[in-house]
Amino acid sequence: MSQPPPPDSQNWPILSPQRRACMRDAARLLGASEQIAQQFAEVGSTLIEDFALHVLPAGPDDGPWVACLGAAAPSGVSDAAWSDALLLANAQAMLLSDWAFGLEDGSDAVLVAPLPPDLLDARFLAGRVDGMVGMCRAVREGVSASLGAAQGKGAPQ
Repeated sequence: MSQPPPPDSQNWPILSPQRRACMRDAARLLGASEQIAQQFAEVGSTLIEDFALHVLPAGPDDGPWVACLGAAAPSGVSDAAWSDALLLANAQAMLLSDWAFGLEDGSDAVLVAPLPPDLLDARFLAGRVDGMVGMCRAVREGVSASLGAAQGKGAPQ
């Protein structure tokens, strides 16, 4: 995890102290420093590898909330190939979990996962985020390997 973007206190929703503590502790479990973990709990955004993580309430109060992980397309991969890879991954993700990929403007992918309203266990949140990172990494590596194989370069090492 690394330094999040500067906080935008005008747009950041209020989360309960319990949810902020869960987010802070989950960030620590994922290897964040104390400073980064605290900032994540305050701002709701951070970077894991080169994936942008945002944890937000899905409604008012302490109801449902969501984790969103942004993933840019690998360099050299066409928008069409990236979209196809995301569609394939999306089909599998929705069969096996409650996650779904979407596309932002500019072809960046976002993996969205709902979080239960009563989630206060940092281990569960850290596991969910770690799984999301693994899924996004696998999609990017898979589409890159497919591109390399199609160009006769073989899979990346």
